[in-house]
Amino acid sequence: MIRIVHPDEQSALKPESRSKRDEFAPLLVPSLREALDYYLLCLSVRRLRGLGDKPCCMLVHTTLYATCHKKLRRMIEADWLQKVRADLDGRPDVVLNRLRDLWVSESSALSPEVRQSLQDSQLPEEIESFDVIRHEIPAALESITTIVENAESDDFLDFADDRKRHAIVIGGNVLARGLTIEGLTVSYFVRASSQFDTLMQMGRWFGYRSGYSDLPRIWMTPDLNAAFLDLVVLENEIRSDITLMSEQNLTPREFSIRVPQMPGMALTARNKLV
Repeated sequence: MIRIVHPDEQSALKPESRSKRDEFAPLLVPSLREALDYYLLCLSVRRLRGLGDKPCCMLVHTTLYATCHKKLRRMIEADWLQKVRADLDGRPDVVLNRLRDLWVSESSALSPEVRQSLQDSQLPEEIESFDVIRHEIPAALESITTIVENAESDDFLDFADDRKRHAIVIGGNVLARGLTIEGLTVSYFVRASSQFDTLMQMGRWFGYRSGYSDLPRIWMTPDLNAAFLDLVVLENEIRSDITLMSEQNLTPREFSIRVPQMPGMALTARNKLV
């Protein structure tokens, strides 16, 4: 369920430094367009599954700078949302063929055995074909809104408001470390961290997805993907030690829990270490 963002695309999505954030202009790189297209497909599929009125969101996290979030929102609206709407009206074959190719690829990504292993009783036995999905695309597209969630925002996610249930949510630390996004289905996440505790807090894509557990996808860079894999290894080793301590009826005073180190990563900030 992980899709790779080429490192070369990062420079088009976040400024080189804090001093350049005001002049930064984001671009719709191929991987972001693909993620947005896939989000539209997920909305359409969920409508077919009777989940069209439930929250279904996409997370976009590329930088912590608030000024860049607003620019990213405007770019997504102008270069993707409005363009897809115009293409559906004026030259539908162009956008529908692109969406068809993406759905054929993604719908075959999970084998029947993997779908069964998800243990989701609400999933259909067979994933929907594009010929069925395409009729839901216009309505799904019209339900999409964009929201910036950061400390400077004056417009926030509100799942009690049916106009905000299908949102592309753009933000920084509020998204990465604090806010729970209901119905999170697509994540475009390219901001890395050199600290494991921060990285763990930034993993926003866990949880139950009844009725659509086959749909979630995460776009991230190779380095970020590798860091999360290392984090899983580290956590499993810690859990193994805790289990051993419990089996031997020992306390943390009597049994030191090993915390492995990984090259290039710190466990936490230096001022938090004791």
